[in-house]
Amino acid sequence: MTPIKDPERAPEPVTFLPPDKASVDFVKEYQLLRPVGTSARAELPKHLVAAGMAWNGADITPEDYVYRLSDLDKKELDDALNIFLGACAGEELDGDLLDRTNFPLPNLGPRLRELSLDLHYGKGFFLIRGFNNEKYSVEAATIIFLGIQAYVAEKRGRQDELGNMIGGCVLSSAYTIYNVLARSRPDIIQTLARADWPFTSPYPHRRPILFYRKSKLIMNFQPDSLLERERYPRPLDFPRCTAAQLEALGAVQAVAEAHSYRFTTQIGDFHFVNNLAILHGREAFSNDPGRSSNNSSNNNNNNNSKRHLVRMWLRNEELGWDIPDVLEILWAAIFEGDAQRTWNLEPMPEFIFPLRKYPN
Repeated sequence: MTPIKDPERAPEPVTFLPPDKASVDFVKEYQLLRPVGTSARAELPKHLVAAGMAWNGADITPEDYVYRLSDLDKKELDDALNIFLGACAGEELDGDLLDRTNFPLPNLGPRLRELSLDLHYGKGFFLIRGFNNEKYSVEAATIIFLGIQAYVAEKRGRQDELGNMIGGCVLSSAYTIYNVLARSRPDIIQTLARADWPFTSPYPHRRPILFYRKSKLIMNFQPDSLLERERYPRPLDFPRCTAAQLEALGAVQAVAEAHSYRFTTQIGDFHFVNNLAILHGREAFSNDPGRSSNNSSNNNNNNNSKRHLVRMWLRNEELGWDIPDVLEILWAAIFEGDAQRTWNLEPMPEFIFPLRKYPN
């Protein structure tokens, strides 16, 4: 699978950055104190041609994105788990040390590479199904989770502080959203590309929602960080969204919903989503053990009455997209920070178990 080639290439929307971005703390202070001008009219393509990335949810079927583990795959995962545990014998378990060299997958590994290509240059998401995590301790299941990840993207970032209880998953292609709005409301595309959107997370800063960089569309944002939400307090002297911005958010939401794809996952599923090209959300969660539910790790001590997702940020240095400077600063805090990574093996907030401190 080859990278997307678009004959129409536009410059990246103007963003406001200090001349020296070596310190994230400096950027925080600089962006808070200095007024930020909006970008000039961005030269953006009228239509994005992006192989399978511009999809419509009505056209997606499970066969398009679900990879089912074979018996050979499962045996290979067990063998790799034993190799990693053997290498860690007598030492603390440390998920950061796990990579392709100490978790060998000679047959499944190449297939995961193909799925990673589809993640970056195809439809932008896939799901691995068939892993029986009830067979394993939470530590062993998470080691296997990290081992699979190592073949999709070798670099791991910190996840959020607490685990995530989630229900059904909802996905929508940013490429499709762009094409619909570029055809019907090009003024909204310009609004999305302006560098004056007032985000409050992870700190107050202003940037575009939409980027067009090296022939790739990037749409990456957290709506709650732009709106009046208790979870993201907004400083009194920091701007609110304008009427035009609120209209643009509503348009993105409406188009995303119209072209979305919904699916309910199962125990032991592994989700991979390109969050630069796919808008994703989650629906209400149910702890009813009689219902199909989703998790990447479950609590074996509660008779499967709880389901919980272990969410991790991943980066493939070879296949990963070029990141705009203003996002790169935010990503540095995720991938380059010195803080200890905590793999939340149990549903939160009841327990937080760093893998390296609680070996089975």
